[in-house]
Amino acid sequence: MAFMKINQYAKKISVSPHTIRKKPEAYFMFRVGNSWRADNDSINNFKLSQRGGNNAIRLAIAEKKEESQCRYIEEVKRTGSTYQRQMAAELDNLLKPKRKIRPSNYTTS
Repeated sequence: MAFMKINQYAKKISVSPHTIRKKPEAYFMFRVGNSWRADNDSINNFKLSQRGGNNAIRLAIAEKKEESQCRYIEEVKRTGSTYQRQMAAELDNLLKPKRKIRPSNYTTS
């Protein structure tokens, strides 16, 4: 069984060698010593992964996504204006004087 180097493998699967070097595991390559190699099984696995199809895992994930609705949509709509109103009220409380400020020339008898 002959192992292919990255450049040979890239030509076989029509992908840039640079792309394969970024994530060789995603292209079903394996290490032989310090270098990455591929064989015919790697090509077959890559082609199967690209085919997509209706595998059970993909269908299970898709069904789960369709059933669950994002729970944050309503919360953002409800709390968006409340949060702004609350912030405005807190800012007003901070900016208004806590006690009446008397002018420096004000005297009491």
